[in-house]
Amino acid sequence: MLSFFFYCAGEASVGLWAATYFVSVRGVDPSVAASWGSLFFFGIMGGRMISGLLAMRVKERTLINTGILIAVLGALLLALPLPQVVSLAGLLLFGLGCAPIFPNLIHITPQRFGANYSQAVIGLQMAAAYVGATLMPPVVGWVGQSIGFSGLPYFLLACLALLYMTILVCNKKTGFGLVKEEAA
Repeated sequence: MLSFFFYCAGEASVGLWAATYFVSVRGVDPSVAASWGSLFFFGIMGGRMISGLLAMRVKERTLINTGILIAVLGALLLALPLPQVVSLAGLLLFGLGCAPIFPNLIHITPQRFGANYSQAVIGLQMAAAYVGATLMPPVVGWVGQSIGFSGLPYFLLACLALLYMTILVCNKKTGFGLVKEEAA
């Protein structure tokens, strides 16, 4: 459940605060920053289309792990003091990386928890996702107003690290992805 909280906390926060980050940290004109902020959503849209096409040939775990790696690269490009165009590419990559994570985490729920429990578990996952998307963006905004928005990429990296760790813990507890399962 926590993996959905952390994923949606990062996704919603960057969706709401990316333009502010570009204005206050990168010195981008507000009208330009507003249009740049939409690139995150373009990345998610394009990434969901691509991952949908790959879903028949690539395992869910591979799509999730690749997505996390791409999102980490995007967040790092946002954090580094590089030219604005690199930060822009970072935002696009963050969206592209986020794209396969949520749908594939939902898709593997019956495999992880069993078909009998999957409806209830997915309900709890959705609740955790909504709590993360509802609570964390205001916290990010409050912290950003208090000490500045330069920490946004580091918050995103923390969300991704916690997402990955909670996925690993869940996989270990449910036995998902063990060699015996993959051989079957």
